[in-house]
Amino acid sequence: MNHLLRAAFCINSTDVEGGSVTACPKEAAQWSKWWDIGAFHDFIASKIETQGGEPVMDFYRKYINPSHVHREVTISLPQGARFAVARAKIQSRPTADYERLLETLSHDADPYSGYFMEWMWSELFQGHQELCPMPPKTAALSHPMALDELAQRFPEAVKKHCVNLRLAQRAVVRSREADDSGGISGGVSGGVSGGVSGGVSGGVSGGVSGGVSGGVSGGVSGGVSGGVSGGVSGGVSTTASLTASSTTLPPSTTASPTASNTTSQPGSVTVTKVVGTMALDVPNCTAFTGTAGVEGAVAAGIASASGVAASSVTVALSCSRRLASGLLARRLGEAVNAAYEITIPAGSFTITAASVTNSIVTAGANYLTSKIATAMTAASITGITVTVTNVPQPETTTMVVMTTTTPPGEASSARQVFTGALAAILAMGMAAFA
Repeated sequence: MNHLLRAAFCINSTDVEGGSVTACPKEAAQWSKWWDIGAFHDFIASKIETQGGEPVMDFYRKYINPSHVHREVTISLPQGARFAVARAKIQSRPTADYERLLETLSHDADPYSGYFMEWMWSELFQGHQELCPMPPKTAALSHPMALDELAQRFPEAVKKHCVNLRLAQRAVVRSREADDSGGISGGVSGGVSGGVSGGVSGGVSGGVSGGVSGGVSGGVSGGVSGGVSGGVSGGVSTTASLTASSTTLPPSTTASPTASNTTSQPGSVTVTKVVGTMALDVPNCTAFTGTAGVEGAVAAGIASASGVAASSVTVALSCSRRLASGLLARRLGEAVNAAYEITIPAGSFTITAASVTNSIVTAGANYLTSKIATAMTAASITGITVTVTNVPQPETTTMVVMTTTTPPGEASSARQVFTGALAAILAMGMAAFA
């Protein structure tokens, strides 16, 4: 299941659409890139399994649109299932349809079908309509990468948004200091999803703000025509309109975006890295580590799980001895230590050392196992079962790298720093598993 978002919704600014919005963005470039829902897919799959539910496309065909015969569907929707619907639309479906849906929602405090229905209300009442032209379906990015790309594409709108956020935050502080119980009308809400958090409410109104694709493709904040309207506040009079809302994310501690890697002094740059190790289990360590392209595949899996580009991750694999012995050790296979470094992209608004660390810790061994397996298949490495067995929390390092040319015959101090850091990680990892 892949998603995309309307740029004006993410940045909470009409500037990216020429100062005004309609039901749909005017251009395909006014959407984010398609992004993968990541660990949320496993979260939903777990709920389906424990609650005895149906996979998303089976659910769609059974409860929403029995005539749909394709393998996937693209849906536009309002974020948070906010909508209004006419009585005639509700009564156009038999009561039995609603009773069946209610049954799926009635056996758990957090039913899996509630997530599906957040996406599918418009399809239930209006039938399938692809309301807005959307970008071509390309290989999905991670959520942080998609939003980072959006911030890089609309830097002026992001800056303006952050200025508005700073002003609103100051107004909130003044209001609290004055003990004004009324506060600021509308409060502070929304923001650039994933990094530059927060924003002033009411930025975008009257438009579709997302779509989902691949299994079910969908979006966040979209509108539907023909008697259904979705929105949050300040509603619009036509039946196809809505007010785009914003996702709730942890507030940022900074009032403006800052680059992850910053220039420290002329001829140098400060590079931030997330470094760590993880333990892998394979049938034969020597064969595994000697396989062409395997380090790149493991790096690509880690990159996918942590929300960065594969080019930002380097991995060094080494065999290590197990503490277990005898039959248990033979059943476990052979241990591999994977030492990795993740370079935080320079100038990134949304991919930070904290976000990458959180992604790795949240992903856990099972999700990393899945991502590495997918990357190995993509690299045509087959017949090897790899299981991630331990994922210690990584550390963050910063170093100043000189960007001036090194005289011939002299070793670069930057290279010595990089090599020394990786060697230290390798040594610690080997000691941990020795």
